[in-house]
Amino acid sequence: MHELSLATSIADIVHRHARGRRVTRVEVAVGHLRLAMPSALAFGFELASMGTLFEGAKLDVRQVPLRARCRVCGEEVEPETWPLPCPTCSSYELAISGGEELRVEAIEIDDGSTRGARERRCVGKLVELATAFVEGGELAPASPLSQARREVEE
Repeated sequence: MHELSLATSIADIVHRHARGRRVTRVEVAVGHLRLAMPSALAFGFELASMGTLFEGAKLDVRQVPLRARCRVCGEEVEPETWPLPCPTCSSYELAISGGEELRVEAIEIDDGSTRGARERRCVGKLVELATAFVEGGELAPASPLSQARREVEE
């Protein structure tokens, strides 16, 4: 279940960008080729956020379809499976142009006012920013998520 490690990375990114503020919602884009089940990702995020200021935050997962462009004829396609030949020229020379995404697109912050505040910003690709460290089923003491849990406990 690689979704748990992805969810832990999402939680780490949310912690760094929330800067101690309560988070109510997180929007994530996940490409088809990442093979992440939205329900498993949401469950993993629920586990990873326990004991933090974003415990109970809703994780909205937007699935991004696989997209490719044929290198031979230039046709843009959205294949259901991979590899798939170009429907126009039958070539297998397709260049992937979408469906590999894995990023936190936005976080919703509760600023304490009656209307609430929404802070939207792309916080980067998870594959570049994710640094959640797991040792023996527990987060390593140096990880930002472990620090977030200690801050809530204090």
